[in-house]
Amino acid sequence: MNLSDPIMKSAHHVALGEWAPCYTASEYEDEMLSIAKREARAGESPAAAFARLCEERDQRIEALFLAARKADHDARHDRERDERPTVERLSVRAKLMADMLAKAKRSRRTGETEEQAFTRLLDSDPAMQNLYKQHLGR
Repeated sequence: MNLSDPIMKSAHHVALGEWAPCYTASEYEDEMLSIAKREARAGESPAAAFARLCEERDQRIEALFLAARKADHDARHDRERDERPTVERLSVRAKLMADMLAKAKRSRRTGETEEQAFTRLLDSDPAMQNLYKQHLGR
């Protein structure tokens, strides 16, 4: 993890519980997508790269995810909204990701990898797109 990058340094320390977020949830999420775009393999869409990085438990993605959730939590708390405990929110997100991966696995076409099925469904299936929006908390 490149800690000379300010947003990555922030995400790293926020994920460890050492710092409060200094970026918004959207900024942390945008950085996750930027990483996926930069690291997409030949013929791999950014959505597929993101899915692959999540499956690989990439440390940068995990730190940015936790920082985004903390930033989102703090923003909601500042607006005096009720917030479910972080563990519950993370377990809901994990369940949504598991549901999306299971749907991709069930929907694989002949010769198609799970990543390709995941990407195809994200691009074309309204139910999958809805699950993905829920996963992002939007």
